[in-house]
Amino acid sequence: MAQKVLILSWIIVLAPAFAVWAYTSNMELVGKEPFGPSYAVHIANDYAYVGAGSVLVILDVSDPSHPIQVGWSDTAGTVLSIHVVGNYAYLADYKKGLCVMDVSDPTNPYEVGSCATASPARGVHVTEGYAYVIAERHGLCVMDVSDPTNPYQMGSYATPRYAHGVHVVGGYAYVTGGSFGLWVIDVSDPMNPRKVGFCDIPGGAVHVTGQYAYVASGEGLWMIDVSSPLKPRKAGSCDIPSCGIHVAGSYVYVADNNQGLRVINASDPANPREVALCDTPGGAYGVYVARDYAYVADEQKGLRVIDVSDPLKPSEVGAYDTPGQAYKVYVAGNYAYVAYYSEGLRVIDISDPMSPRKMGFCDTPGQACGVHVAGHYAYVADWKHGLRVMDVSDPLDPHEVGFYHIPGWASEVHVAGDYAYVADPYNGLWAIDISDPSNPRRVGIYNTSGGAEGVHVAGDYAYATDGWHGLRVINVSNPTDMEEVGFYHIPGCVESVYVAGNYAYVGDLYGILWVMDVSDPTNPRITGSCDTGYRVSDIHVIGDYAYVSDAGILRVVDVSNPANPRNVESYDTPGQACGIYVVGNHAYVADWNGGLCILNVQRSGDEQRYYTRSHP
Repeated sequence: MAQKVLILSWIIVLAPAFAVWAYTSNMELVGKEPFGPSYAVHIANDYAYVGAGSVLVILDVSDPSHPIQVGWSDTAGTVLSIHVVGNYAYLADYKKGLCVMDVSDPTNPYEVGSCATASPARGVHVTEGYAYVIAERHGLCVMDVSDPTNPYQMGSYATPRYAHGVHVVGGYAYVTGGSFGLWVIDVSDPMNPRKVGFCDIPGGAVHVTGQYAYVASGEGLWMIDVSSPLKPRKAGSCDIPSCGIHVAGSYVYVADNNQGLRVINASDPANPREVALCDTPGGAYGVYVARDYAYVADEQKGLRVIDVSDPLKPSEVGAYDTPGQAYKVYVAGNYAYVAYYSEGLRVIDISDPMSPRKMGFCDTPGQACGVHVAGHYAYVADWKHGLRVMDVSDPLDPHEVGFYHIPGWASEVHVAGDYAYVADPYNGLWAIDISDPSNPRRVGIYNTSGGAEGVHVAGDYAYATDGWHGLRVINVSNPTDMEEVGFYHIPGCVESVYVAGNYAYVGDLYGILWVMDVSDPTNPRITGSCDTGYRVSDIHVIGDYAYVSDAGILRVVDVSNPANPRNVESYDTPGQACGIYVVGNHAYVADWNGGLCILNVQRSGDEQRYYTRSHP
């Protein structure tokens, strides 16, 4: 079975849709090419409509064994659900809300309308001129789409906590959520939807057909008898964790993140049983069945086409690959080196920042969490698979030449001279001799009490963030015998660190940027702090400004006065800004589902001009 890892919950579920802080901003999105992972798929006629990060991709699947891309259009959000009706594709576009695309010409889809939701949009179902949209923190939104160019909200019904899925049949909306189960909402009056039924089960994706609602969740698959919508009742269940669901005939097809596609015989709803499994290489998130094929949105591995003509023997016959999630980025010369989490290292030509181009790609066995480039080599922190060394002398052909397996997990890497310093959340800080890149070897380890999350080396000192234990300053003048010389306990859980001059800039899990005076490394002290709002996952400092990736928002913090750092600008990226690197007038943002975003951050007096493009 292919190795898979559950996506980071804070990114997919908890990333904010709207900024807490409001500023006058000159940032402007002028273009992008942000292909990313796939979470949604819908089949209509001979076309597959696939979400790929913030892009709607249209594939000709008249030959399911050879899907061919015929058109695509950017949405500026993250496509989590798709419903195609007639000439229009309706998208639950996470931060953006509802997005409506004209797909009458599959080679040239384009946006014709949109309607914001109060919180991120996760699901959509369209019928009889209305789009029923799930806003994850606000429940069901009923939108009039009789004019697709001007969708607007008519009514809503709030659900407790996080809502997830929706399916509308016969005047009732069946709405699910992890914390409140299945709700049946009467939508016969779209302006005044009202709850009429309830079933206490774990809720996730939902599909209704006949007299049953089939509900998928991380805790299993449930069959709910809804012959009386006012009194839904449990009919049967199956202990199969699942993300997506589609029912065809007597079979339920379940997208099970870690296990691929599962086939359940539900001919007896009181006694459903699994009859087949087809593993997929990515994380199976969504599924749609048409004719004899199941189309699986397989997250970082794109679309997988599985022949289910014999439901007992499903087999993959075709695929369309999409990139994974952009997690961290390092810029050297005319190239950006992007750690794509489960998809390894990608090299992007940024000689023209307005038109970045894909160059080469090299997969890694683990999850690429950090990258540092020195000379002709890229050093990748590959989580459970340690430090990977890539020869990038030919950007079109990056390839691994060496590795060092760390007993713990490699979360970040910083290279200084002949040594790579690797942060390990379980063991502390490792010093790896890379004088021979083909044969990296351990020369030292410093065991921090909490485990090192991030590291930055400046001069003879490594500054390591130690989770709940604060910032540790470690003398690495002799890498074979590293020793701690300074420490400061910072409230909260610290993860990221950047050192510039006499100051260390430390980010924590709860959205605080701490400024610390490290002019005396043996006595680090806090001089100031700034609440950025969410989670500081990466920091880069240039001159008087700290650029902070803050769980979906790029923030610019004025640190000219270390005692009083202050937010001055923010930009809500299409994805979930995870990594940041700034060179000259440009900030390069690893934007998770949104690919690589490039922002012009040139300042002139009080003016600031931002332009962005992104690349898969």
